[in-house]
Order: sequence, then C-alpha cells, then structure tokens
Amino acid sequence: MTHEQLIAACTQWFWNTFPEERRMLYAVNNNVSAGLSKHQQIIEGNKNKAKGVVAGVLDLCYLLPNKCCYLDAKVGNDRLSDDQLDFIGKLEDRNHLWCVFKSLEEFKEIIYRLQNTYMI
Repeated sequence: MTHEQLIAACTQWFWNTFPEERRMLYAVNNNVSAGLSKHQQIIEGNKNKAKGVVAGVLDLCYLLPNKCCYLDAKVGNDRLSDDQLDFIGKLEDRNHLWCVFKSLEEFKEIIYRLQNTYMI
C-alpha cells in the first residue's frame, strides 16, 4: 500500500464510521507530487510555499474538543523527517497531540483511543 492509499483508506473509514465527526479529520496537502519532473517539483514547491504550505506538518489533523491531534502515515521504512520532528516539538510545547500510524488497523486504534480519552 502506498502512502496516499493508506491516507485515503483511513480518511474514508473515518468518514463512514463517524458521520457526526465529518470534517473534524482532514488531510494536510503538503506533499509535492512525485509524478512531476524535478523542475516541475521546484515550481510546485515554490507555489505551495507562497500559499503558506510548510514542510514538516503531519498528514492529518483531527480536531477534538479543546485539542488537536496530528497524525502521520508511514509506509515501509519511512521515518519522521527533521522538519516533522521540529513540528512535533512545537505541537508538544502547545499541549497538542501527535501520532504515527503504519496501517489502517493502527489508525483505527488511535482514533478509538482519542475518542475514549478526549470526547466529552
């Protein structure tokens, strides 16, 4: 499963499982398309930067009552980047949450745990 497929599977499961929570989980589109040439990637990256897209923001944001949780999908040997670690440090400084998941099942466990802990 690719990174994009994992995120799609997770967001679709969430949308269908928790209709009352729709729009409280959303994707952060900060990945430059891998299908572009190097020159096109640079152009798209510069456009995104001008629009406020920043490196290191995790893939998904889940808005809970009085707290945000950012979630990041990792596939294979993928690891958190230095920019992501910097972003995570800032989340922690502001008392927000973050999680990494490698499968749909792991994502489901995280969502259920968050809901059991933070939903009023």
